[in-house]
Formats: sequence, C-alpha cells, structure tokens
Amino acid sequence: MKQVSNYNLRVLVLIFTLLSMSCFTQKKVTNTPPPDVVREVDVIKDPTIQNPAEESDTSNSVPPIEVVEKEDLIEKEEPAPSVFDIVFLLPFNVEKNNLNYDNDSIASKSQMALDFYEGSLIGLEKLKNEGFSFNVSVYDTKSSDATVKQILKTTSIMDADLIIGPVYNKPLKVVSEFCKKHKIPVVSPLSPKTSFVSENPYYLNISPSIDTHCDYLMDYFDEINIDQLNMLHQNRPQDFKVADYFANKYPSQMDSTIEFTGMRINRLIYTDQSSEYLASYLSLDQPNYFLVVSYKERFVHDMLSRLYSLTDRYDITVFGMPNWYKFDNIEPEYYEGLNMHFPNNYFYNEDGFKVKDFERNYYLRLNKKPTEYACKGYDITIGLGHLISQHYGNKFSSGLNSFEELGTFTGYKFEPIYSDTSDKISFYENQFLQLLHYKDYKIQKVK
Repeated sequence: MKQVSNYNLRVLVLIFTLLSMSCFTQKKVTNTPPPDVVREVDVIKDPTIQNPAEESDTSNSVPPIEVVEKEDLIEKEEPAPSVFDIVFLLPFNVEKNNLNYDNDSIASKSQMALDFYEGSLIGLEKLKNEGFSFNVSVYDTKSSDATVKQILKTTSIMDADLIIGPVYNKPLKVVSEFCKKHKIPVVSPLSPKTSFVSENPYYLNISPSIDTHCDYLMDYFDEINIDQLNMLHQNRPQDFKVADYFANKYPSQMDSTIEFTGMRINRLIYTDQSSEYLASYLSLDQPNYFLVVSYKERFVHDMLSRLYSLTDRYDITVFGMPNWYKFDNIEPEYYEGLNMHFPNNYFYNEDGFKVKDFERNYYLRLNKKPTEYACKGYDITIGLGHLISQHYGNKFSSGLNSFEELGTFTGYKFEPIYSDTSDKISFYENQFLQLLHYKDYKIQKVK
C-alpha cells in the first residue's frame, strides 16, 4: 500500500461515492446488476448546442416518391458530432481500498488508475480550451473481465466514440471483441501485448512492440554506420526471443555471427565470463558498441559494471532495452561512462516548456509531482481526442494512416499491423519512438 495525500484520498472517496450512486442513474440492464460507473454528463459541453427541432405531424400525408440519383449511391462522409462521447475503463478497485482519513493509503494498482485519470482530466480541460466538447463516462473495471462484460451492456458504452482502456490483457480482449463488432475505436493505453487481437482495425495499441523497438535500433545502427556490434544476453527464453529477432531478419546467416548492411553482430551468450573475455571483442582504436538484451536489472547491473571497468582502455557505447530507465539500483556513473542509449516512446524532458507547464498545472491541483501514469493519461487523452475529432466515423481508418502528432511526453504515428493468415488489418500500432541517452547525468533525447 502506498501513502498518499489527503487530497488524493478525497478524490478516491469521491469516486467511490459516485460509483455507489451510479446504480440509480444508469438505465437498468435486464437480469443484470448495473456496473460501477462514474458518469460525468456534459463535463465539457458546448453551450451552443441546440435541441433538435420538433418534427411536424405527417401521419396523414403520403410520402413523395424519392428518385435516387447514381451519385447518391456513393457512401457519404459521416459528419462529426458536436459533442464526443469518451469512456474510460480503468482498474480503480475502489472496494479494495480503506476509504477513511485514519488510514490514508491506496493500493498501488488503484493509485496507477487514479494517476492516469487525474492526468486525463487535465488533458480534457486542455481540449475544452481548444474548443472541443466531450461527454465522459468512467468505469471501475476492478481488473476483472467479468465486470467488464457487465459494463459493456450499458447504453453509454454503445454510444461511445472512443474507449480508453482497460489496462490489463484479459479485460482488453473482451473489449476488443466488443469494439470490433460495434466499430468503436478502443485504445490500449499501457500494455504492448496484442496476441489476443484478431482482425480488428478499431484496436489502437499505444505502446510499440519490442519488434518495433528492434527495427528502430537497427535503422539507427545503419544510419551511424556501425561496423561491429556485440550483442550480449543470458540463456533465457525472453532474451533469446529478442536476440533471435535480429538474427532472423537475415535468415541466410545461421551461425553466431550475422552480417547485414556492412555491420557484423557478435552474439555473446553470457555464462559468467570475465571482463577480459568481453575485452577480447573490443578494439583500442575505434568506438565499440554493445547491445545488452535483458530486462532484468540484476543482470544489467552486472554487465554494465564489467563493461565500465574497461572504459579506461576502450571507448564503449551501450544500447539497452526500453525499460532501463525504470531501474533504481544502477550507478549513474555506469550510464554516463558507457554512453547508455535506449529507445522509448515516453520521455519526461525536465527542461521542456510543455513539461514544466503540465507539471505546474498538476502540482496546483494535486500538490505533488505527476507520475508517469499521469503523464501518459494526459498525453493519450489529448492525442486521441484530436484523432477522433479529425477522423470520425467512416474517415477513421483512412485518417489513422495520416495522423501524426507530437505530444508533451510521447508522440503518435499509427501503422497497420496485418494478420499472418489474411490480408486484413489485425490492429493499429503506434510506432512513434525516440532514441534517448544518458548525458550529463540525466536522460536526454538523441533523436
């Protein structure tokens, strides 16, 4: 459990209260108890919207015969609504928290959902200031696919123009199938996994896959004309899968040394070799490059320690995996001395004007610095709000291919991922990435 401020606790208490009241405000679902929901009707509503005109009584009139011209048979562009309906499906898990002021703590998974939504609210406020209008519904998924199935029976879901969430894969699978059937765009905000998605062009994956990260790195290696790369990993299935991706890009080379675009890759499977063993692959008169394929902090720490001990003799640059910025127990000297690089689609630029502006706004509201989840909630809400407002209805799929945007912490460049068994689109993946490195003892952007 994580200690939180009284403000945060009051926010969750308010959500709990609204969830408790929601059963009296939602339409009844036949033979099914209504799900928990926070309904913020017209939270950001355009006051200029008028009620539809009353229909005249034509019950006794004979309708005229309509002549359909050839041009009318062409599918017309679906007009965008004045107010968009956005649904958030997040694992608040309200019932698992002790909501009282004597025990001011919130479970970590609930805190993640709360942080994400707090960032999203600031994003919605920014969209409002840009002239956009939204109705927002917020549901507690309770991290349960069974709960999500009940939520999907509500009217607000059927009317949604965009669904953000769920966070976890089992509920995501349920929502993906629902949105495929009803042609509703759904966003996977955090999980990069897509194995459960099949031929669903309405599924948007915000986090690039590890394959996309590998392709990005290979393009960069080619761009800077690396002659030799030492690829280092353990004898672990997950590490082998990533390392094999590099090798399988060039199937004509089946041994431990792979050649492509003028670069040689030495594949080193680490089994407690000495630092001098690693040094045998290094050159004294030119830069040396290592790609360490591992998500495990302990192994990464060990490898960086050994490589750092060689920097008094060799010029070494290390490339790592996207999660390395989350490691807490690696000496900054290792990152700095080894010129550590890694790809990621998330970057908290402490010196950036837009970051400082959001940080200040967030602190004024919540009296704390925003977490990564709050930053992602903010950026995703703004980016996808722009997307659905620009490319609505039958323009959505074609619009995805041209939509590009650079946000405060990330960016958006969606590419279709096709099915392995057909020529149909399985889903859309956000393939925006940026190369980051450790310089002057902080993470900075290379490109």
